[in-house]
Amino acid sequence: MNQTEITRTLWIYLGQLALSILAAVAIGYFVGFTGWLVAATLAAHLAWHLSRLVMLNQWTHDQKRRPRPSGGKGLWEYAFTAIARGRKESRERKKRLARIVRELRNASTALPDGIVVLDEKDHIIWANQGAGHLLGVQASHDRGRPLANLVRDLRIVNWMKTADEESSLTLDSIRQSGRKLRLRVFPYAADQRLLIARDVTEMARVDAMRKDFVANVSHELRTPLTVISGYVETMAEEVDKDWTPIVERVELQTNRMRSIVEDLLTLSRLEAGDYGDMENLVNCQSLISSIVMEGRALSGGEHEILVQVDENLHLRGSASDLHGAFLNLVTNAVRYTQAGGRIELIWFRDGDRAVFSVSDNGPGIAKQHQTRLTERFYRVSTDRSRESGGTGLGLAIVKHVLATHDAELVIDSTPGEGSTFSCIFDASRVLDHWPETREVS
Repeated sequence: MNQTEITRTLWIYLGQLALSILAAVAIGYFVGFTGWLVAATLAAHLAWHLSRLVMLNQWTHDQKRRPRPSGGKGLWEYAFTAIARGRKESRERKKRLARIVRELRNASTALPDGIVVLDEKDHIIWANQGAGHLLGVQASHDRGRPLANLVRDLRIVNWMKTADEESSLTLDSIRQSGRKLRLRVFPYAADQRLLIARDVTEMARVDAMRKDFVANVSHELRTPLTVISGYVETMAEEVDKDWTPIVERVELQTNRMRSIVEDLLTLSRLEAGDYGDMENLVNCQSLISSIVMEGRALSGGEHEILVQVDENLHLRGSASDLHGAFLNLVTNAVRYTQAGGRIELIWFRDGDRAVFSVSDNGPGIAKQHQTRLTERFYRVSTDRSRESGGTGLGLAIVKHVLATHDAELVIDSTPGEGSTFSCIFDASRVLDHWPETREVS
């Protein structure tokens, strides 16, 4: 019913009401009870509307879905028809939504992953069958209960307090021996979160096999490469001049292979958790001075290398691992910055944290590459990396070393302007001064 029809029906009703009143007035004029007849006419109209209201109230609150009442002709009939149509559409919409929800639940039941929907207080709203297998959460009788009361693992409970969509937690399953789980949390809707648990046992096994393979192959390659390198050095001293360029090229590639093997062994050691003494006192002034000397030797005087060091700022950790990480950053800056370029090393305090940054005015790195720079063997430019002698493993090593020292690597680079690589150390690793009673690491 459109607005025009409603207006027309309303005017018809008002006309009928006016005619009823006029008829009551005319009859009252002859019989002498005009006021009473008008009042009786209005009371009859009011009684009619009240009866329709009662019928409407009973019908809308009826749970048995009885047929709609008849409103006669006029506004009430239109009202009953519109309400009936709206109720029918609402029922059909609810059926569609219920069917969609049912299909989604059936689909989630088929997933091997555990899915748990949590409210703002981490109380369980819903969970699929996978959550029962992996986490022990059963939607049928755990709805409304706190997740911490069911998943009795402090690692999960503590992680959930600060978890976001960028973080994940990998741990051994407490329900199934020998299985590994990876948990992730995704916020959605109004103060709700989705917890997803995945069985990554097979992935972990394959990753362990890969690491073992790389470590074993790298270890086995070290000896033959050392022998080959020795023979090449001997040949370089004794061959004719015509063979010198060939021997030099072989020597260059042999040294590059040795660098790759050494970096692979270092990366395998770090991934296996074989770190240096993480509680040693590291004299950062001495450490950075040594790195600057190596960087200038590699540069051969082709770059301007500037240094700023806070002499009273030191760290707790592994001096050898930190030396390797810092040297990798400086080496990259030298290799990828054009001759005559500027490289700046700064060791400074930032609030309660410590920062080692290496800046250059080289070609810079495009945004799409920056998030992948710490992947092993990832190169922005393969040809240029090979020409510079890079192995593609340096930043992966830096990432692992910093992770073991409660630090993070932040990359800020603009194509055509240069790059800055910053190692930011947590306050727990920072020393304000060098103890007089300890020896330098």
